[in-house]
Amino acid sequence: MFKKLGSFFNDLATPKKYSEKKSGFKGGHQGFDFLSLIKDWEKIVGPKLAKTTIPLNNQYGNLVVLTNHPAISQTLSFLENDIKKNIFKEFPSLNGKIKRIYYQTNSTFFEKKMEDALKRGHLAKKHENTLHAYSPKYIKLKREAEIIFQEIDDIEIKNILISLYIQNTQNN
Repeated sequence: MFKKLGSFFNDLATPKKYSEKKSGFKGGHQGFDFLSLIKDWEKIVGPKLAKTTIPLNNQYGNLVVLTNHPAISQTLSFLENDIKKNIFKEFPSLNGKIKRIYYQTNSTFFEKKMEDALKRGHLAKKHENTLHAYSPKYIKLKREAEIIFQEIDDIEIKNILISLYIQNTQNN
């Protein structure tokens, strides 16, 4: 009886069985952990999408990704094949184990995450006095900047300088 219990606990402690249970990937390979996918998510979808998405779970070949807005879910649905290719590039043993990606929207999770990051000082607070493009102050500053930079021919550089002027003058 003690031999059976010992082998049972040894089986639970092996990395392969742990990673299969923890990751939710059926037939996962030894050493794979779902947390690795979460950790490398930014490499897979890029820094901008990684801020608004996170893998939630994988069951029966369906990867569920949590997003903060329905528009992001829809956009990602168009990128499903590219996302799967990137996942398989980072984790080759998952090839064939993720058949479909589903998106679930929950903005509350990401709002809480942002609040926590602000509290911890990981993110700078946004300026509360940001001007709207149609506000009188913004229009006045833009006109001033256009007069100052009127001799610059390159439109792109001119627009950048106007934007910098408005931002700098607004905060002073």
